[in-house]
Amino acid sequence: GNVGPAGQGGAIRTFGGTLHIDDCLFSTNRTGSEGGIIAGRGGAILCGSQTIAIHRSQLISNSAHEGGGLTLDFTAGPADVRETTFAANTASVNGGAVLQRNPQLSQFINCAFAGNSGTDGVAIAVDTTQPTVIEIKNSILYGNIGPLLRAAPGSTVAQTYAISFSNIEGGAAGTGNIDTVPQWADPFAGDFHLLDNSPCIDAGDSTQNNGIFDIDRESRIIGAGIDMGPDEFFGITTGGDGTVVDGTGALENTLFVDGSAGTPGRVAHVLVGNPYLLEVHQPSMNPNPAGFILFGTLGIPSPADAFDINFIGGTMAFTPFVQDPTNPNLFLLADSALSNANALIYSAPAPFVVTAPPPSFPFQYTIQGLILDAAGQFQITNALAVSID
Repeated sequence: GNVGPAGQGGAIRTFGGTLHIDDCLFSTNRTGSEGGIIAGRGGAILCGSQTIAIHRSQLISNSAHEGGGLTLDFTAGPADVRETTFAANTASVNGGAVLQRNPQLSQFINCAFAGNSGTDGVAIAVDTTQPTVIEIKNSILYGNIGPLLRAAPGSTVAQTYAISFSNIEGGAAGTGNIDTVPQWADPFAGDFHLLDNSPCIDAGDSTQNNGIFDIDRESRIIGAGIDMGPDEFFGITTGGDGTVVDGTGALENTLFVDGSAGTPGRVAHVLVGNPYLLEVHQPSMNPNPAGFILFGTLGIPSPADAFDINFIGGTMAFTPFVQDPTNPNLFLLADSALSNANALIYSAPAPFVVTAPPPSFPFQYTIQGLILDAAGQFQITNALAVSID
């Protein structure tokens, strides 16, 4: 946490030129009344740059007299803010998270505002009498403390803000807007990932997609459309009769591969240093031992990596080449059907259980497989992301 000079910009103060911030965290910075300074602005950032881009970043628990997180000052140019979270920022007066003092167009796309506070405009406050429009798209503004948006002096919220495809607490006019609890994983602990029952999943405007990553540098778009907020929920492409699930759907350290319909659970969380089980169950449609093949890839694949397997009509989340020199992240996890020597885990036909060694550092991987059915054909499973936390 830093204290900004001259009451402006607790961490960063810029005038002129370009401000471009990617993948950064600004936390517990402040500026304001310290040292006799009054009317401090920009608890984390005060920006007067001509070009402004803030992507995939977090402004958390910053404070100022005005503009607790970010202040766009008089000389600032248009601002492009995407995939960014503003949470628990505080202003003594206006602009708990953001204060805009310039008349330029600002865009907040796939952003989240939560737990910000102040006297007015706890998410965004405008302090300019010149014509200005602030665009809020594919964003979530929920759980803030105080009036959410402050209009430009002499104007109205509807005239100052163009809001679309966003989850706005209290509601807002505009195409695609909703007003419902966003179902974040644990907002009080700063975890703004979407749960699988979130109404924000696939509810955004996909034409506003920046075409690359969400706040975790995981791919946009996953599923039927882009999600609201900075996080893209990792949904699964379905296909075939098989599935990969984490048992009952709870977040637990036992994974199941069988031929059942499965559950909504698609992510298994395992703590660093903990072993976990991979259980390949006997498919219900096959009374005989079932052969299976499990492929994997480090990280979470994008829809561009999907591969149709025509003979069973399913879709794999990634192309299952075992030793593809162009994609070293792909691997063969287990193979009981072809006795492949390249498999990392020796396996017999289902039912089969193996204990994975305790991971020593955080990482993510995704598994998906093929399993034999009663007719002797392989059926595709759904994909499962495994997050080593």
